Amino acid sequence: SNDQGLEYFIFDEAHCISQWGQEFRPDYLKVMEWCQELKKNYPQSCITLYSATVTKQIQDTIKKYLPTVERYGQREEDYNPIRSHIGMSFVNVANDENSRIKAIIEFIGQHKIDPSKSRMLVFCRTRLQCELCCLSLEEHMAEFGFSYDEDGHSPIGYFHAGMDADDREDIYQQFKTGKISILCATKAF
Repeated sequence: SNDQGLEYFIFDEAHCISQWGQEFRPDYLKVMEWCQELKKNYPQSCITLYSATVTKQIQDTIKKYLPTVERYGQREEDYNPIRSHIGMSFVNVANDENSRIKAIIEFIGQHKIDPSKSRMLVFCRTRLQCELCCLSLEEHMAEFGFSYDEDGHSPIGYFHAGMDADDREDIYQQFKTGKISILCATKAF
């Protein structure tokens, strides 16, 4: 059959077909079924699926629909499901900025967080909260023993979907390497 030049079918946020994207799953499962039909009708076409968060479970789900799918880029072991050296804790605080900042500062002091050895994620509900939390923690960082480095870079940063992709990558690399020790982040779009 003549495909009239059709070469690629491209889908973003492919991880949504698994349980982690419940709000999208029915539509994404339809997309996967559609991909199967497209591959039958246009075997020379390339189906590409993109995601930054593909675990082994998600990859296995995708392979149920597209058994010949190949993974490129991030290896599944690079996606960081919680490892044994990672701890999580949750603290209920009053719903105001000062109470949240006070609780974070107390946590850092009580647990003697060492910025040369540890990383800390502070999850926020909104993009704006990420930025405000970062600024507030920077104002108080001397209280918990943090300081700007010799180049004047803060050990505290923020991360959210409203940032430019290059800025997000830069912040992520700084967090990974320890230049940023505390990252205020959100999953909010």
